[in-house]
Amino acid sequence: MKLTIKISLIAVAMMAAMSACKSRVAPVATIVPATAGTVADVLPMIPVPDSLSVTIPGRDVEFAPHTLIVMCEQKDSLRAEVQRYGAKVIYDYKYINGMAISVPANVDINEAKRHFEAVPGVLSVERDRINHLH
Repeated sequence: MKLTIKISLIAVAMMAAMSACKSRVAPVATIVPATAGTVADVLPMIPVPDSLSVTIPGRDVEFAPHTLIVMCEQKDSLRAEVQRYGAKVIYDYKYINGMAISVPANVDINEAKRHFEAVPGVLSVERDRINHLH
């Protein structure tokens, strides 16, 4: 009987965690009190912003000065536009339609971002963020 209850609670917790992925709500890590009786006690939820961009107070976001991450429908047309613009492919993602590109140093990165956002077939253009492990 006790084993059945434990398995049921684990199944309910897994379903709650999986439904969190679909509803754009992220579980918060907590220490589970011994008296926790419901899944809501174990997995409190907080909303995640649509942009999925979270800034930690007191820390500035740092970007690579000349690098953009571009996602597209088809790589061949994007590769041709990168060459035409005078940029270089610095990383070609293997399993997704996208690449990291380096724009010339004399070109404003925001201008380059706007340019590639306007290219037909481009799905998104983001600055490349730098993250430090401390």
